[in-house]
Amino acid sequence: MSLLVNRMNERITIQKQVNGKDEEGLPTKKWIDLFSCWAERKGLRGRERFEAASVQMERTTKWRIRYREGITTGMRIVYKDKPYDITFVDDVEGDRRELEIHAEEVSSGG
Repeated sequence: MSLLVNRMNERITIQKQVNGKDEEGLPTKKWIDLFSCWAERKGLRGRERFEAASVQMERTTKWRIRYREGITTGMRIVYKDKPYDITFVDDVEGDRRELEIHAEEVSSGG
């Protein structure tokens, strides 16, 4: 277990988008923090990076965290004040110990 902890040395926040209203009562969408956790960060390399680049030109990063239910695409990760849209979530070994999350850096800060 200590190896797992040592790899997870980056602090991230998982957010989800919710409906709200602005000062004039108009509908808006905003991001709210669900939780923060430690994560391992890996850039996509080799074939993975090429395949990701051929679909979209955004920067895709792999994150590995301890298993947590309820994380889905449509949510996002915030790392060092940069948002990353979650595009893929996988229970790594199917044993509910770790999740692998692929997320694309949001270029416009949205």
